[in-house]
Amino acid sequence: MTYEVALAALGKDAANWDDTATVLTTEGATARGLTLTTADLSFAADWTGLTRTYSALQSKVAGLLEGGATDTTAIATTLRTVRKNYQENEAQATESYKGTWDYT
Repeated sequence: MTYEVALAALGKDAANWDDTATVLTTEGATARGLTLTTADLSFAADWTGLTRTYSALQSKVAGLLEGGATDTTAIATTLRTVRKNYQENEAQATESYKGTWDYT
C-alpha cells in the first residue's frame, strides 16, 4: 500500500465511522422518544409490570445506541489522529534525509 493510498484509506475509514455515529445518534434519540404509558399499553400494564419493563428496555436500547455513537466518534477521531501523525512523520523523515542521497 502506498503512502497516498494509506492516507486516503484512513480518511475514508474515519468518514465511515462518523457516518455510523450519526446514524447511532439519530436512532438513540428516536429510541428515547418512543415512550409508552399505561394508557398506550393496556389497563393491566402497570399491574403486570409491562410499563416498567418497557421503560427499562427503552432506556437500555437508547443508552446502547448513544454509547455506540460516542465510541464510533472516538474511533473516527483516532483514525484522523493516526493520519495526521503519519503525515507529520513522513514530512519530518523527508526533511531529515534531504541531501543525504539525491538521485540524479
